[in-house]
Amino acid sequence: MQSDLPNIPCVILAGGKSRRFGSNKAFATFHGARLIDVLIERIERQTSGPISINAIAESGFEKMGRKILPDRLPGSFGPLAGIHAAMHWAGKGGYSSVITTPVDTPILPARFVEKLVATGAPATAIFNDRVHAVHGIWPTSLEDVLAEAVTDGMRAARDWTAECEASLCEFRAEDGLDPFFNINTPEDLQMLENAQPVSPR
Repeated sequence: MQSDLPNIPCVILAGGKSRRFGSNKAFATFHGARLIDVLIERIERQTSGPISINAIAESGFEKMGRKILPDRLPGSFGPLAGIHAAMHWAGKGGYSSVITTPVDTPILPARFVEKLVATGAPATAIFNDRVHAVHGIWPTSLEDVLAEAVTDGMRAARDWTAECEASLCEFRAEDGLDPFFNINTPEDLQMLENAQPVSPR
C-alpha cells in the first residue's frame, strides 16, 4: 500500500436487490473477476484507509475478509441508508469523513478518491453535467442529520446532496468511457465489457 495515498475509509454500497440483473450483480463476472473484487481493487489503489461493504447480513460477502455494514435505519431506504451506515461506521472509527460508491460501477475513475478528498466533504461526483449522487464524500458528523431527513421522508440521494449543500466534483471520460457507467442488466455488463478491451485489473 502506498504511504502517500489519502487515509480515508471507503464503503461500497451493495445492498440493492439487483432485480433487473436477475441475481446479485456484485458477484457477476467482469473481465474474469467478480464486480465486487474489481471495484475493491480499484479503490485499494487510491486509499490507505479501510474498505467496507454495505450489504445485508449473510448476503455472500462474509468470506471476503471485509467489514459488512448492514443498514442501521429501520426499513428499506436504498442508498441513503447505505450512506448513513457508512457515516456511522467511519465516525466510530475516528474518521471525519467517508467515501461511498455503488458496487455496479466497475470502471470508477483512477483519481476518484483523490479528487473527492481534494474537493472536501460533502461533495458528490458529476460527469457530463450528470450528478452521480451516491458517489461522494460525506462528513461523519452529518449522520444524525441524514437519519432525520430519511425519517422525515427523504428517499432520493440527489435530495440529500442538496440538503447537505454538497459541492460538485467534476470528472472526465477515461479511455473514452463514462467512468460512472453503472450496470443494471446483463446486457449492460456485456456492453461495458465489449467497450473496454483492456482488463481493469
